[in-house]
Amino acid sequence: LVLHLGEVDADGAWVRRGDEEALTLYDAAVADALRPTPLRFRARQLVSLEPGDARSLGIEAGSAAGIEAGGLTERATRGEGGAWTLEAPSSMEADRVVVRDIARRLATLAAERFVAEAPAAEHGLRSPSRVVTARFEPAEEGGEPTDLRLAFGAETVEGTYARLDEGPVFIASAELVDAVERSLASLDDLTVPIEDLTSIRLERGPEQTELTRDGTTWQLAGGGTPNPDRTRALLDRLSTLRASRVLTHGAQDTSLAVPSLRVVATRRDGSTVSLSFGPEITQDGEALVPARRDGVPVTYGFRPELLESILDFAP
Repeated sequence: LVLHLGEVDADGAWVRRGDEEALTLYDAAVADALRPTPLRFRARQLVSLEPGDARSLGIEAGSAAGIEAGGLTERATRGEGGAWTLEAPSSMEADRVVVRDIARRLATLAAERFVAEAPAAEHGLRSPSRVVTARFEPAEEGGEPTDLRLAFGAETVEGTYARLDEGPVFIASAELVDAVERSLASLDDLTVPIEDLTSIRLERGPEQTELTRDGTTWQLAGGGTPNPDRTRALLDRLSTLRASRVLTHGAQDTSLAVPSLRVVATRRDGSTVSLSFGPEITQDGEALVPARRDGVPVTYGFRPELLESILDFAP
């Protein structure tokens, strides 16, 4: 099949098939599809690395990004034991699920399609909404490290414009964009293992309910036995808390200035874990309950239904 592209004007593009005498008028966009460029023959696979070789990961988000780490730079590194640690903006554990997912997607990065050899104003890459950097170091001796810089620009109908290092502009998949819009901070930081606890106190303003461990059972501090099903649900939820997302980084959060509930858990060694839960808020159209753990400079968001056994606990 041979197609001949003729004149292209405001009315459209004239196309002839083979030696046929008839001409057909198509939308002008057809011209772009018929003009051969080097990009049209370039392999869409941009990176082929081992995800397990990832050693560092950084995400810099513009202040207008409107996402978890907007205006911040997060940086995580992988230690000798394989654990990931967040180094900026706070020093704390990184979320292993999130980090590994991003590392996997970067190690196998592919373009949905290529757009242009160099960025233009409409691609939004001159002031990226987000820049992801990563270093991969092969495990075998003598292997050379690979550094990646992936910039994300404006959204388009097909997805988001992106550029790897100084390469051509391409469309990034929605799954990749969703992955790098997540914070690297651990979502498990509010988890409270119950095996070593001696008491749990729930404070709602002046009202307090305290449970104390008596052997293998839990009792009310003032005497009496709490409802076993509700108590078990409370303990199970505290020991499996995983946030839905990170809301903010920083030492203070106005949404928790007056917490709706504080949970203070005491361990056998006398140390305590204190969690604060605020009034329900809405972010990006999603209902969330903000929560913090004393000493951790991150505010997390939980879907309300995940916290019912804690927020609505009654003995």
